[in-house]
Amino acid sequence: MKRIFRFQILILLAFIICGIKFDTKAASAALFPTADLSPVYDHDYYINRYPDLYAVYSADPAGAYDHFLKCGMAEGRQASPSFNVYAYMNRYPDLREAFKDDLKAYYYHYVSFGISEGRSASGDEAAPSQTPSDEGADTPKGPLSGMTVILDAGHGGRDPGCIRNGVYEKNVNLSIVMKTGAMLESFGAEVLFTRPGDSFVSLEYRYAFENLHPNAVFVSIHCNALPGNASHSGMNAYCFAPGNEKSSLFAACVYSGALYTTGATAKGLKTDSDYKVVLYSTIPSVLLETGYMSSPKEFRLLTSSGYQDLIAAGITTGLINYRLCTSDSTVSAEESGR
Repeated sequence: MKRIFRFQILILLAFIICGIKFDTKAASAALFPTADLSPVYDHDYYINRYPDLYAVYSADPAGAYDHFLKCGMAEGRQASPSFNVYAYMNRYPDLREAFKDDLKAYYYHYVSFGISEGRSASGDEAAPSQTPSDEGADTPKGPLSGMTVILDAGHGGRDPGCIRNGVYEKNVNLSIVMKTGAMLESFGAEVLFTRPGDSFVSLEYRYAFENLHPNAVFVSIHCNALPGNASHSGMNAYCFAPGNEKSSLFAACVYSGALYTTGATAKGLKTDSDYKVVLYSTIPSVLLETGYMSSPKEFRLLTSSGYQDLIAAGITTGLINYRLCTSDSTVSAEESGR
């Protein structure tokens, strides 16, 4: 108990010395920003335990660890077979009395004091289930919770876009958008669609719809084509950065995420595009040309469900990275002229 008291006093002193308003929820991370968390974190264990993390971070150890620091601990996720935060919390009444529901504090206490004190944190306890009296209480949120994302499937209805072997670009765009929307929602984002079905939507409607949601972010999905040139391939991205400062960062995050998961050739990010859906946008926005339907190889990829899943995972990765880069939890993220 003395160690717990000393731990709380150190927290208070740290905040007083730094002149920071005391906040119990932030105390644990602020006091031990460089604590060795290896006893409570194992990359392979973490991503394999949670399918949502595996889809995004299986090949990104740094990103997975960042997620653990910023989201995982607060959500009570288990990242090591030897540490279960709920077992640790329930096993020691003195810790429960000291830290209440500040889950991060239990992780930091264990690595800072618990191990040396011989405390055990193994077990299979799960998060307490809600009771009727808990209805309306906060529940764990995904890494994109609070972000609004507008997804725009290029073309539609009487505007087919590129056509190859009887396949319309509009349908490929819509398939990618719907897969992306489902994945983003699974990570906590609110998703809006400019066209959730095969309907014609004007460019004017699209950018007006964007600007009706000032706290959202916007991703427009297209396929490219270069008739007569079957060898041209790769992924392009477009935004309009002048006057829209966040767009270049947002576009870069989405573009790099999609390139990473698909392995597509980078054809470049153009930051002064005159495509109307980004030119007239007042929110962070990007138009992604996912590949060339005129390339036989990319046509096969773009029309395959598996590759479309990779594009969706890349966009999701990009949005998570954008959220981490901006640390802004309030971001709720016809034709040939586009």
